[in-house]
Amino acid sequence: MADIPDFIECGESGSGELADSAEGVQSRDFDLKAILAAPGLVGYDAAEAFALKKYPLLRRGHRRTNVRVDPIGGGYWVATAHYSNSSLIVRRGGEKAVRFSSWEWETSEKSEKITQALLPPRGADENGAQDPNQLVEGYFRPLNVNDLGGPYPPGNQGIPDFKGAIGVDGDNVNGVQKPFSVFNWNETWIYPADWIDGKRPARVDKNDDGDRIEVSQQPLTKVIEDNCFFTNRTVFRGKPPGCILLTGVRSPRMNIGASSVSVTFSFSYSPLRENFQVGSIRILKKDGWDYMDIYYETESSGNEIVKRAKFVYICRIFDRMDFRDLGLPEDRPRWYLDEDMPGHAIGTPFGE
Repeated sequence: MADIPDFIECGESGSGELADSAEGVQSRDFDLKAILAAPGLVGYDAAEAFALKKYPLLRRGHRRTNVRVDPIGGGYWVATAHYSNSSLIVRRGGEKAVRFSSWEWETSEKSEKITQALLPPRGADENGAQDPNQLVEGYFRPLNVNDLGGPYPPGNQGIPDFKGAIGVDGDNVNGVQKPFSVFNWNETWIYPADWIDGKRPARVDKNDDGDRIEVSQQPLTKVIEDNCFFTNRTVFRGKPPGCILLTGVRSPRMNIGASSVSVTFSFSYSPLRENFQVGSIRILKKDGWDYMDIYYETESSGNEIVKRAKFVYICRIFDRMDFRDLGLPEDRPRWYLDEDMPGHAIGTPFGE
């Protein structure tokens, strides 16, 4: 009689399931099953120890999650090992790649201290006359019998013209706290796990002459460590340079044996301002997250000592980076379905 092998794989061994989540993550689970017939397998401890030797912790990109042994009599056992990968590696054309998962957005309220009223003026009336950026209420000599005494724009009726300066008190321009809304959003992408703190392939780009070049890429964690709270150096999500701020990056717990990892990036948008005035000073451009610093001088207007903007400094206070070094494309991939959805999952109504 031939010797019986101590490990006999069952016919259904290797059966499993590939699943797609709503976040765009693929996962796979499968079971390996075998009959254990080694001599001396007395008790669960011995059977489990033998099964663990046959089923390693990691197997072809999957991690063992549990091993079950069941006695079937005669010293034989059925051992079942379950393997899982909750986030499979992303490949495109056979190569590892980053895959878009999801995004979400919100607006939040911020405030800033401003010392100047809006310029250019707020608009025009039906006759095309410009609406001034400041109006003054008070008692002044009426221009005619129908004039009720205001409001008047500065510079009229002896009213001192501060050229939009707010809260002037002697030598100080106190300003006011202005609330405003910031558009924030998060994007989640799926990365190959070894790109998080390991080598990534070079990024293809073009130099100033239009020639194709390869830009070496550091591990993702290194790029994030060095560049958080940076703004975009190039156009990103359709917004001009300096207008999108990377405010944070987070990742869920990364388990041993994972093939891919989800990474969520947080951004805030501040719009570009062009061709506007601060007092009598014309500003050609202020990138979104630049800081505008205004210096005032003392003048007289309407027999009053006033403060007027003399110099305006546009200051870059955030460094800039190419967000493509994060592995992100310039434009967000299409995430929505714009096709008509059928009434049923099949082409004909149920019952036909």
